[in-house]
Amino acid sequence: MGSYSERIRSLEWRYRNSSKSEWRRGEYKAFIDKVKDKPPLNDSIARRVEWLINNVNLKDLHKTAGYESILLALVYYMCREDGRNLPLDRYSVFKEYGVDEKLVITVVSNLLRWYRSREPTCRGHANMTG
Repeated sequence: MGSYSERIRSLEWRYRNSSKSEWRRGEYKAFIDKVKDKPPLNDSIARRVEWLINNVNLKDLHKTAGYESILLALVYYMCREDGRNLPLDRYSVFKEYGVDEKLVITVVSNLLRWYRSREPTCRGHANMTG
């Protein structure tokens, strides 16, 4: 589609009358599109990241990191979750955006906290059928 800055300008035009959060989600998706080949993402991972973009405030996952680092930490985690051995030092994009094990652990821990805060819980009513 062109350079990253061209995509951002395209998003600015597309979302000129939209809320800032809508524009931001478009920017996040453009970034994922930019880095989808470094490391290579399959459709499943791309869909899961897009779902998170639409449903989670990225600043809830890490207060001080940039959105690029947070998104890359999620990509790294999802690749590992799918069984891919993905060394952080193998892809320069992780180093470029400062993604390290500590950042990934923080993002994933906060993602787990986010999920748990939205899960209904019932004490003493575990469903143990099967």
